[in-house]
Amino acid sequence: MDKRERRIQQLWVELEWRRCAQDEEYFINTYVWVPSEQDPRGRTRFSLFDYQSELLNLSKTRRFVIALKARQIGFTTLGMAHALWLALFRPGANILIVSETQKSSNKNLAQARLAYQFLPEWMRERAPKIKNDSSNGMSFETADGMVSYLKASPATNGVFAGETASFVLWDEAALVEPASLQEDVLRTLLPTTDAGG
Repeated sequence: MDKRERRIQQLWVELEWRRCAQDEEYFINTYVWVPSEQDPRGRTRFSLFDYQSELLNLSKTRRFVIALKARQIGFTTLGMAHALWLALFRPGANILIVSETQKSSNKNLAQARLAYQFLPEWMRERAPKIKNDSSNGMSFETADGMVSYLKASPATNGVFAGETASFVLWDEAALVEPASLQEDVLRTLLPTTDAGG
């Protein structure tokens, strides 16, 4: 590749990066892969359904969204794609994912890992670098030192108390037992969003 071709490639990468930063649906539909049992590779490109696009847009115009839904319609997968988008394109984001159990927390975090792993090489090179990757979260650091956090935890008393969140996803909240624990988790999570999350 000569100098001119390299420069064109650099410009294309920067334009594509900026397009993804401005258009989350484009990023998800074009670059996010999700687990698939039907595909022999074990993954398929995430192609948003209309109801997923509607939820994504609703979450941008409403501070709180509660979705009463059927199972297995991809809302958790959408939430993890959104969490990855925030971590990559909104430096300093603090994303909190609460699940019924540690096992579900790990599964949700694994979706974000898979999506990151299968981003094109040019995008991973341009993106913030993974600073930490553990069983309870990931962090991404930009070249200027800004860090975005993606943290996952089971629903417990005081979960994420004292955090300031850019985005909170409480996955399958109705499955958390007993009901008094649901109330405690909600009471703890609400203040995390007071700064505008």
